[in-house]
Amino acid sequence: MGYQGGVNTDAELLAEERQMLLAGFSYTEIGNATGRRVKTVSERNRLIHKVDIWEAFKRRVERDGVPCRLNVPDSFGHWFAGFFDGEGTITIWSRTSTRDARYREYRLSIRIMIRDDDAHIMTRIKDNLKVGNISRHKRNGNGNPAIAWICERVQDLAEVIIPLFDRYPLHTKKAKEYAVWKPVVMQRYVTTLAGYSNRRGIPEIERLAFHEALESVGTIRTYRPTAT
Repeated sequence: MGYQGGVNTDAELLAEERQMLLAGFSYTEIGNATGRRVKTVSERNRLIHKVDIWEAFKRRVERDGVPCRLNVPDSFGHWFAGFFDGEGTITIWSRTSTRDARYREYRLSIRIMIRDDDAHIMTRIKDNLKVGNISRHKRNGNGNPAIAWICERVQDLAEVIIPLFDRYPLHTKKAKEYAVWKPVVMQRYVTTLAGYSNRRGIPEIERLAFHEALESVGTIRTYRPTAT
């Protein structure tokens, strides 16, 4: 009787696992929820369930939307948007992979760099947003030592930074850059299962969109003197 119960339990867990796969959960999320090894879940999907997890995750995002982890007071949100308008950088770039020259890296982030005697500002940003990393930079030539805050995890960009700028809009040319950058972030979010997996690489349509966005941001940043 005990053995039979074990079989039923396994069957129930397999059914639950399959439902989670169909619902768009990543192997990591399923492993965390069931206590099973991520590799075990992955192998079982390859051999038994055969669920296309990328299509399932895409449907999940279309159905449920992207989770919002932003939790800041309006006073901070408005202050940050204004500060970022002046001191921030929206980043989108591509280069040959440093690990394998056959591949390219596609990177997205936002960054702020200021003199390191204003380090408390970076602490305030990280404490409120709860994402990103702070790094210090030594004096460069005649410049002063600097401190930078950078956020580049796709999950953090989609679930914290995009809700932030949607709620507290930018007003300089960075607003136009953001409008170009945001869809690319969302594409990467879906393609990587919210940052859990890079195994699928970058689909060609996404690669083209990335390069188009690069060109568009470059055009936006081109200086054009105003008419007098």
